[in-house]
Amino acid sequence: AFGQDGTALFKAKCTLCHSQSKVLDGVRKIAEAERPEHLEKFLAGHHVPDAAQREAIVGYLLEAAR
Repeated sequence: AFGQDGTALFKAKCTLCHSQSKVLDGVRKIAEAERPEHLEKFLAGHHVPDAAQREAIVGYLLEAAR
C-alpha cells in the first residue's frame, strides 16, 4: 500500500529540492539495518512532520534503495 503513496509523497515533498538519484545514493550510504530508524529521525526534522507520510516515504526509500 505504501508503494504508490510513498512514491507520490516522495515526488511531491522531496524532488522539488533533491533529485531521486541523489537521495537514493545518500540512503545507500547508510547501513541497511540502520536505514529505517535513520530515515524516520531525519525526515521528522526535515519537512515531513506527519508520521503517516514519513512511514510511506521511508517505505518507498527502503524499497527503491535496494
